[in-house]
Amino acid sequence: MATGHVFVTRGNITRLKVDAWVLPTDRDVRIEDSWFSAAFTRERVAQADSAGDLEDFRAEREFAVALPIEPGVPTPVLTAVPHEGSAGFEGLRARVIAGLGRAAEVAKAGGTRRPLIATPAFGVRRGGANLKRGEVIAGILAAAGEAAQSHEVDVVVCLQRDVDHALAQKARLAAWEAAPPIPATQLETVRRLADLIDKGILVPFMGSGVSASAGLPTWLELLDLLASDLPGRPDKEDWFKKLSALDQAHIVRGDRNKTEFGEAVARHTTAARYGL
Repeated sequence: MATGHVFVTRGNITRLKVDAWVLPTDRDVRIEDSWFSAAFTRERVAQADSAGDLEDFRAEREFAVALPIEPGVPTPVLTAVPHEGSAGFEGLRARVIAGLGRAAEVAKAGGTRRPLIATPAFGVRRGGANLKRGEVIAGILAAAGEAAQSHEVDVVVCLQRDVDHALAQKARLAAWEAAPPIPATQLETVRRLADLIDKGILVPFMGSGVSASAGLPTWLELLDLLASDLPGRPDKEDWFKKLSALDQAHIVRGDRNKTEFGEAVARHTTAARYGL
């Protein structure tokens, strides 16, 4: 992957399927309850603290430290906001860059085909930069872009509040307007699509691969999973693999009634996290 991309989305970062994510805290490791989950607990933080893994972090000799949980669970990267707070993005810059950089290292070490990291809004609540919210959001976007370029990872700026999402889109628009002009034919296409979206008449058609980023199966993988539920395991047979997808779908339905088949599909298409 020659370069990464930056995405902006609304949502809960703890429910997003990524390789690693930035978790804002401070040198005292004060973490709000909303950041924790069944997989990432206060006990895990205490364990790292007891092992001495947070010694440099507490002394602010480093601004970011990763706390691996278990395979398949996104790794939180504790990232310290200034202990005395910050009046704007300049006081946060080095720390945001450190958090994104450490998250990128973790993501790339995981061996995924397209490493994906995420960061929330940073330092705009208890961090003290609330009055410079627009400046901070724009700074985070810029830092995310730099991380995507230098570390060759994709970065999601995941925002929960409407105001933060609006500020992010405003910053992206300003950056787009300042960028070199795109070819007229592409600009016309962008404007036409934007007009269709504004009118509410643009209908995207997306295949099952869209949900693969959340760890859900593709269409062919789902057929194999449904076949594995059947007696005799037709998914292991050569004759089954040679059939078309439609013929496979007919077989995996088998004698199951609508309810049974629906429950089987739901069982194989349920994910703990949502994808980008």
